[in-house]
Amino acid sequence: MKAVYLFLLSWLFTLLPFPSFSQSAIFPGFNRRTLTHDSQIVPYHLFTPQQTTGNQRYPLIVALHGVEMLASAENQWMNNNTVLKNYALGWTSPIVQNEYPAYVVAPHVHNGLSAHYGNWNTTQSLSLLNQLLDYLLENESIDPNRIYLTGHSMGGIGTLRMPLLLTNRFAAYIPLSSAISANNVTEIEQGIHNYAYTAIWSFHQGQDTGNSNMRLVYNHFKNASYAPHYTHNFGNEAINLSASQITSLIRRHQRYFYTEYSYSCVQGASCHTSVMDSAVVEPLLHQWLFRQYKIDPEAIMITAVDTEHDHRITWQAKNPQDSIEIWFKPDTTSDWTKVHQTTTIEGNSFDLATKVGQEQISPLSKVMLVVLNSDKFAYGLAQSSVENVPTALTNEITEAYFRVYPNPSQAIINLDAPINLAVTRPKYQIISMVGKVVTEGILKTNRLSLQDLPKGVYLLKIQVGEQLLVKKIMKHN
Repeated sequence: MKAVYLFLLSWLFTLLPFPSFSQSAIFPGFNRRTLTHDSQIVPYHLFTPQQTTGNQRYPLIVALHGVEMLASAENQWMNNNTVLKNYALGWTSPIVQNEYPAYVVAPHVHNGLSAHYGNWNTTQSLSLLNQLLDYLLENESIDPNRIYLTGHSMGGIGTLRMPLLLTNRFAAYIPLSSAISANNVTEIEQGIHNYAYTAIWSFHQGQDTGNSNMRLVYNHFKNASYAPHYTHNFGNEAINLSASQITSLIRRHQRYFYTEYSYSCVQGASCHTSVMDSAVVEPLLHQWLFRQYKIDPEAIMITAVDTEHDHRITWQAKNPQDSIEIWFKPDTTSDWTKVHQTTTIEGNSFDLATKVGQEQISPLSKVMLVVLNSDKFAYGLAQSSVENVPTALTNEITEAYFRVYPNPSQAIINLDAPINLAVTRPKYQIISMVGKVVTEGILKTNRLSLQDLPKGVYLLKIQVGEQLLVKKIMKHN
């Protein structure tokens, strides 16, 4: 029976294009409201799930419209072409709501507001989104850790760029037909570290304008070791993952996906808008999205992998009672495999070689720790090469002789080490909690700037001869 289900699901996933939603297919209750912001009266539509009960909190999907709605009149949001609303209306369908009840909000920056707000990434628009989210969190039964952002066209650009602009708001992003520019690609490349704790699944039609730039963005994700997965096509390369393959990736906590459709469409508006119809009914997108939970960079940190003692992994967890999954990847071409599950209460170390066998471990091997809360949502992760983490002995030396202050810091940290760093001029690296080197260089003074780093937790490594000085540092705004 399971094999039959996966076959049918795989067939459904590749059967494109899907039919458009009609008004009759939409749950009632997508009601118009207004919000006063910056002396402007901004309309928005809010859908409330029918299954709300007791103290339970539900996800919220924030849907940003394209430029066609920017040019429309105030009263045209629900009356205009329904096909152009599926970036929002699709999420209110029984296809979604029966299995994943969720709030949906769609603000409308109409032609009377366009001069004030412009696109979705202006200072005014960001302030509007923040105020709207604050209001909804205060007045509705919304889970603040499960707020998801999506948008089409101009809204897709806003969705894709949002990690550069608003931090600690959204758990996942779904850009649809993002007509991004070369300048957008450059700014994402320059701010790629802002995407380290995000979850993104982008949808595009291969013939659509701007799609080539999206491929460049995902190449930057790949170069940043975010390991994106391509489901259908990537330019001229046909991928065509099956439903079972994608489901397996989702269960392995993979967070970056890219879907490029190749179905027949009319070059221009048809290719650009039909993506909305196809994406919002993807059952695997639903499965992926509603698993996403806002990542806490401080939830867990791998402090050591001791290569001399069975590759013993040692970690620090923020909440010791939460469950920790330990995943292993023997080389770059292999899949992640879960090798153990524990809690820090039971201990904060694990002998990797004892479990997987020493012969499976190489310099290309990686380990990933995933923290699950009591509701089984993954809210913390740490990833590292098994050969590139200081041993416990090095940590003891670090704690005793290497001091960083102030820590946390907004901009500048001072380094107090057993040697004069300004004279020895050692190499340093700052590494994110997913194992990505976000900046590196030569120390020329005993001070180091964190100004260009986003808020978060990092490892600072300083190589002095054969000694490796390591310290956990925190950047706050």
